[in-house]
Amino acid sequence: MVFNTCAGKSPPPVRPRGPRDWRKPVLCFFGGKMSSPRRTSVYIDGLNLYYGLLKGTPFKWLDLKAMVSSVLPQEKNKHYQINSLKYFTTKVKEFPGNPGTAFRQKIYLRALQFMIPELTAYYGHFLVNTMIRPLVKPITSDDGKEIRFVYVYHPQEKGSDVNLAVHLVNDALLDKYDWAVAVTNDSDLSEAFRLVKERGKHIFLIPTFSRTGPNVMRKPTPNLLRYTDRFRLVKTSTLKKCQLPEVIPGTNIHRPAEWK
Repeated sequence: MVFNTCAGKSPPPVRPRGPRDWRKPVLCFFGGKMSSPRRTSVYIDGLNLYYGLLKGTPFKWLDLKAMVSSVLPQEKNKHYQINSLKYFTTKVKEFPGNPGTAFRQKIYLRALQFMIPELTAYYGHFLVNTMIRPLVKPITSDDGKEIRFVYVYHPQEKGSDVNLAVHLVNDALLDKYDWAVAVTNDSDLSEAFRLVKERGKHIFLIPTFSRTGPNVMRKPTPNLLRYTDRFRLVKTSTLKKCQLPEVIPGTNIHRPAEWK
């Protein structure tokens, strides 16, 4: 057991000394009073994060643990001890007009595994169908015919939100955390949030939406906010400073050129 003297300031980060040291309890003294850290587990909705905060930005090479740690408040008498990070995503498929998507995702996942050993990835799957959709404005073909409908790709992600909900609730039942940090804005998770609260656990929500662009949102979806103890928005400056190294130390893994 480790004791730190932290009176008057936030405690320093706990650095692992062995493969399981990050699981050990750490106690701190604040102004002469002993306080234990908040056991914290992080649940990240990967696709929600990408489409809400990262798509179209140069910040896709994101250090997930650094981002979450930066958003969590640093308080005098309590701090959040992150014991696990679970990243829920889907292995993407290649589409015409955007080659290399699957390869870039693979590189990113490898980088996360090297830099954040306590992170575990869980995968859903993609279904890709072709569907007929109407055009907003009909177009004219080369032979003079009016075209009102076209075939389009219709990708659907399946499973990652269900995986997140199951792990969030199961870990609460197993008493693996005091606080769950949920990085998402998916209203379908509201029932999982409710069940977690029934177990006496706390939820810190980091909503994944942009405050710019055509679909501006100012608050998390109300269905999640109803069961959330605290929430904080992610600033652009936080995304910028919480990037992985350009080259992952000790490897040949580097940021994809398309993400610079």
